[in-house]
Amino acid sequence: MHRCCQGGTHSDIGNSVDLGVRRDQLCDEGGVVRRCRCSKLITANTQVNRVADVTPNSAYVFDFTAGSRGTALGGFAIAANSANFPALLTGNGAMTVGVLGPCGANSPHTHPRATEIQIVVSGGPIYTEFIMENGANVINNTVPLGSATVFPKGSIHFQQNMACEPTIFVASFDEVDPGTSQIAQNFFKLNQAVVEATLGDVGVSVLDATKLPENIILGAQECLDRCGIDRSTFNFTASFGDYAIFTNSSWGMNGKK
Repeated sequence: MHRCCQGGTHSDIGNSVDLGVRRDQLCDEGGVVRRCRCSKLITANTQVNRVADVTPNSAYVFDFTAGSRGTALGGFAIAANSANFPALLTGNGAMTVGVLGPCGANSPHTHPRATEIQIVVSGGPIYTEFIMENGANVINNTVPLGSATVFPKGSIHFQQNMACEPTIFVASFDEVDPGTSQIAQNFFKLNQAVVEATLGDVGVSVLDATKLPENIILGAQECLDRCGIDRSTFNFTASFGDYAIFTNSSWGMNGKK
């Protein structure tokens, strides 16, 4: 079953699916989805029917300004994928808009089902690295404003804002459900004995006590020192929680042609 319909039923696939209704409005108190928004899109026998089943027309519009920003240490990212934007099932893609605060970094992670193309649209530069499977070289680049880079499907990669001001990037994916797996955070969820052995028998309890931060973190110490940021006291949400990402002043290109 496609992720968009997990936990739901396909009882209404013969009816028109109103994608303008929020998923939480389609669930009863027992949590059973009475009418999955995307089931008919998945099972449509032609693309013409699939497109016709997306109603109303406004269901083709995703409002990034209304997305949850979270409370990460170094910034936030708002994703549009099949889980929250079912109209994407008429094609094959997804998108994320990210704001990296001063020295903020999207910690090493992988997208198991998609290649990512990322462009810096404000601020920058962003320092990036990725690596594929065992034996591969590390590919690193410093990506300035107006430039893009690619992270192949399945690669481990990260993005670090090198500026002392927020940087905005837009990432596109060639899959409606690209998935994200943070490497360090998920690694330490595995069996502790195996984790210790993998790390050469160092004490995992010391690392557990640090409570690894969520995906968008404060990055390299060199950047923090250069920007005068104290890792122990800096609060991105307090400083930039209301950062307006969709104004002419916040986008470095300023609409120039």
